Amino acid sequence: MRHNEPFVYVIDRLPEVQPIFQFIAEHGPVDEREMYGNYNMGAGFALYVDEADVDQVLAISRRCGIEATRAGYVDKQGDDRRVEIMPLGITYNAEEMNLKA
Repeated sequence: MRHNEPFVYVIDRLPEVQPIFQFIAEHGPVDEREMYGNYNMGAGFALYVDEADVDQVLAISRRCGIEATRAGYVDKQGDDRRVEIMPLGITYNAEEMNLKA
């Protein structure tokens, strides 16, 4: 959500949660919304590419020994700025993410 333009980032596929984040969630205890909002659940680096280039980017990643997945898409919906984690029904708006328009 750091782009100057307002976008909606839709995550429709989640990576496997790493054990350290499961431990924090269970023993914190920290709820799922906070775990994804603050820790990103260890998802790591995100690369946004044109939909037409996704298969090529994934193939290059595999050849380089880098695990990658198509996790979602970016949408333009007026002035809305938010992140939607569809499998969990979680939505973060720009104010929650402490972002400035």
